[in-house]
Amino acid sequence: MRTRTRTRMHRALAGLLAAPLLALSAVACTGDGGDSAEGKKEDGGKGGQARDGGTERGSGPGSGVRPLTKGELGSALLRKGDISGYDVQRAKADDIASEDPAEVDRKECRPIAEALASKSSYARTATANGTLAKGGFGDGAVFQALLLSAYDDGDARRWLGELKKAVGACEAFTGTESGGDATDFTVGRAPGATAGDESVTFSLAQKGDEAAVVVTVVRTGANTATYLSIPLSGKATAVERSVAAKQHEKLVAAAGS
Repeated sequence: MRTRTRTRMHRALAGLLAAPLLALSAVACTGDGGDSAEGKKEDGGKGGQARDGGTERGSGPGSGVRPLTKGELGSALLRKGDISGYDVQRAKADDIASEDPAEVDRKECRPIAEALASKSSYARTATANGTLAKGGFGDGAVFQALLLSAYDDGDARRWLGELKKAVGACEAFTGTESGGDATDFTVGRAPGATAGDESVTFSLAQKGDEAAVVVTVVRTGANTATYLSIPLSGKATAVERSVAAKQHEKLVAAAGS
């Protein structure tokens, strides 16, 4: 991994993204960040484009997937061999899923901060997380942190609805980690993968800095998959549809196992 790029990303996104960035950089730089993970749409409608992010509703009958347990999320997590050209590794339990969201100065922007943490206004009942690399860890340019979350029935839909509204209404906000400095962020437009029951994609960067990450959240019934796409070179792009669709498929399968 290029140290300069990693340092720039840490500086650019400050404490708001500290946990997922550290998890991703540790795996990308060492290539041994953990064991590989194992392995019905609720609303019909047409996909649309929000002002500052891609949004999509499922085009079929809804998955109806119940909230999965921690073990089921772990078994559903993408693993090496699931997606051609990708390496996948499981992250440690506390790499991403132990962080509280940053405090934000605009209430309508809070769901954006919550998308990057394990705790939110709607409690996540279970989580599992890993890292993806296109082309393999250590030599690829596309890396993603992946967080799977389960919610009580109805909460995943409600939370994602609030996130969509936030992406459409929140152009910028100030985020402050516990005991940290305040940092100004901008929320931007980003085309995203249209997968699962519904999804939303947006970009996030420190105000005035070109370095950015692209965040995609895909809902599968009462569960969500959050992809944090981080560029090691060039510009960040959203998770590929084939990846998001495969993860959705595995979550659906886990509910019936």
